[in-house]
Amino acid sequence: MKDWGHVKQDHRPQFNLSDVPRYHHFRASGGPFNASQGNPGLLPYASDNLDFSLEWYYRPGSYVSVGAFQKWVSNFIGAVRLTGPITNAAGNAITDPSVNPRPGCPENGSAPNPACVSQPGDPVVTFDISSTGNLRDASVRGLEAAVQQVFGDTGFGVILNGTLVDGNISYNVYDVSGSTFALTGLSNSANAVVFYEKNGLQARVSYNWRDKFLLGFAGAGEPVFTEAYGQFDVSASYDVTDNLTVFAERLNITNESTRRHGRFKERLIDYETYGARYSLGVRAKF
Repeated sequence: MKDWGHVKQDHRPQFNLSDVPRYHHFRASGGPFNASQGNPGLLPYASDNLDFSLEWYYRPGSYVSVGAFQKWVSNFIGAVRLTGPITNAAGNAITDPSVNPRPGCPENGSAPNPACVSQPGDPVVTFDISSTGNLRDASVRGLEAAVQQVFGDTGFGVILNGTLVDGNISYNVYDVSGSTFALTGLSNSANAVVFYEKNGLQARVSYNWRDKFLLGFAGAGEPVFTEAYGQFDVSASYDVTDNLTVFAERLNITNESTRRHGRFKERLIDYETYGARYSLGVRAKF
């Protein structure tokens, strides 16, 4: 059996990326003057998706499938660095009173001195601004494959599947310009499952793996990478009656941890370890 499809999608920007509020960070005298702000003019990014797959069911419960996909994305949203003035609540550009300080400035006492406050006649501050913008177009392509094999009437079976994905834009960790255009969340993945299903008993052992990927960007456009991760899970359930099932599962049985780092692997951002997780329960249908 073969399938193919074409889909066109529009994705609205996240609200926090297009929000207007600005955040200023600067020293009282001479800078540096940094700010971050949203971009209310962001356009939604659009994608044209093309998918194709082939499936062969060679015996009951067993099949082989392969697939390919291509996505063309326009108005891609990414981090940008700008320079320019920032306005205050009254719509006036923020100025720097420390360039030509007036008498009594800087202040020596605890009481504020009005003469030391930014005035319209002071030089306008040029900020380094972190924001978001619509950047270049991009494309994503990938291959998928899956196999499920059931071993006769034994109840045993295996499932194997994997995905290879790539984009036409790769992130250069040595580019420190601050204008970041990269495809986030792209990585290869695979999983394997051994299962048993017969006479009301279901049991499975699975391994899920995902390669390293670019998670996103932190302050000043610095990248955040999630390192490769894999974990083993086991689960079992038994149908006591047609309406009552008991189950148990243990996730991450080998106590794997998650690591995220910055531009280079040595710049550890966070390390998460939760150990194995257990659950027992009963499901009932009425």
